[in-house]
Amino acid sequence: MTAVLDFDFAPLADPEVDPAIFAPLPITAVEPFPRPRLRLVCDEPGRRGERPAVSARRAPLRLTRRGRLVAVLGLVLLASLLSALVLALAMGPASGRSAAAPPAAGAAGSTVVVQPGDTLWAIASRVAPKADPRVVVQQIIDRNGLASASVQAGQLLVLPS
Repeated sequence: MTAVLDFDFAPLADPEVDPAIFAPLPITAVEPFPRPRLRLVCDEPGRRGERPAVSARRAPLRLTRRGRLVAVLGLVLLASLLSALVLALAMGPASGRSAAAPPAAGAAGSTVVVQPGDTLWAIASRVAPKADPRVVVQQIIDRNGLASASVQAGQLLVLPS
């Protein structure tokens, strides 16, 4: 079977162009490709042409090295969170601070016991909230004869009047 496509292209005005390039081209039909034969392969010898039986068992679960590492790190994180929670509950709401009210501002001859985590700056800010903390810290150091601005928990400090 031969088919001819006829395209009506006007030749270009260029005299060097060969008009044969605009001639219609014949198209011939080609035989279709043969379909390949498929063979069914079976794992078991002697059972040709049958489908292999599908196993109902699943493969066992295997953890890779990264999977084991993630599992161990997850357990460590969970254990640390639980221990932090137990520790926070054991400390109670007071968290080591005494329930006594801070001394009144400007009370003459008042004293304060240094609590864990207290600094002279924090004590000065509590005792005289409207005064400059630098001045109050220096007054506490002078009044108590301290060599430096460091204090220890449980230390008794006399506050300036």
